[in-house]
Amino acid sequence: MKRWVYLLFCMLLVPSLSHAARLQVRVPAGIPKVSLLSPGTDPVLDHLRGRLNEDLKTFDDQYHVEALKKETEVAQKSSDERLNAYKQGGKAIREEYIAKLSFRITRVSAFISPESSALGEIAFNYVATNHSDRIVSDVVYVPRIGTLKIPTQSKLVLEFMDSSTLKSGLAPGRSLGNAENNPERFSFFIGELSKTDLEKIRANLNRDFAIDVQDIHFASTIEYKDQGKVMDAEHAFQARLKELELASEAARKEAEAKLAVYHKALSDYNKAKEGSVKTFAESAQELKKDSVRFTGSVDEKHRSIFEDIPAGTYFIYASDGKGKAVFQEVRVKNGRQKMKIEKVVRDPFQP
Repeated sequence: MKRWVYLLFCMLLVPSLSHAARLQVRVPAGIPKVSLLSPGTDPVLDHLRGRLNEDLKTFDDQYHVEALKKETEVAQKSSDERLNAYKQGGKAIREEYIAKLSFRITRVSAFISPESSALGEIAFNYVATNHSDRIVSDVVYVPRIGTLKIPTQSKLVLEFMDSSTLKSGLAPGRSLGNAENNPERFSFFIGELSKTDLEKIRANLNRDFAIDVQDIHFASTIEYKDQGKVMDAEHAFQARLKELELASEAARKEAEAKLAVYHKALSDYNKAKEGSVKTFAESAQELKKDSVRFTGSVDEKHRSIFEDIPAGTYFIYASDGKGKAVFQEVRVKNGRQKMKIEKVVRDPFQP
């Protein structure tokens, strides 16, 4: 403890003494011992905490952590909005080109086992027509019977391949289907459908079977499988989305730069804060040690009894070891005196 703090403490430490007294203190459960501290403890603690608060305010003004945090949040929000605009641009293109792709189901059949734990299977033939200006490589689809979506084991992908040439890709203005002896197939868990739904599938399969396209991919050329470049909407229409992409990238970089500055300031602030908090903790513990006048254990009735102590002013201190404590001024008079304390506060000796 610094010399001036020690001198201040000595001036306030000694209670005004008189004749001997007896004090009985009842405290909340969970407190193992009670101490009587010198009356100067509280003002010295206030002084130490005031210094700590002054340090923390200085650090706030120096490192601008809260202001930088807000700037980071604003930048991140802007980045999210720009990224969402870019994604919405890609989504709009997907929806536009999905709408330009039509399907006609030419044949469909199903095998549905009577066992609820078994797999069902549906096979279908189709003819797809591309009404757009781009080569379509494949689509991701969800099968349905009327309004009933059929729950499948995994994502279903329909690849467009000309069986006569074995080349992949559905060219603009062209139609393409699969051979009757090579239908598209997918499986589903029978147990995931009710009996009513299974009956609906059996009764309406040939009339209401359809596929709903969820995503679409494009090809650079009509080539054998894996030889051409397959692209999603964002890459296939990169030029069209360039402005949105550049804005998103610039906003992302700005958000990252703001975040880096904030993290650096926060790290520096925390280091400075840790030093001041450590100084306070060390001084407070030293003060507590030096200010103890009497200490008593607590019995099974949560009482601590002090016999033959000088009358005067003290601070009752009793910690529960979990950050809470009794800290209350008491004026001890001659003779017998009882106190019951129920209120606990944040331990004043903790930072």
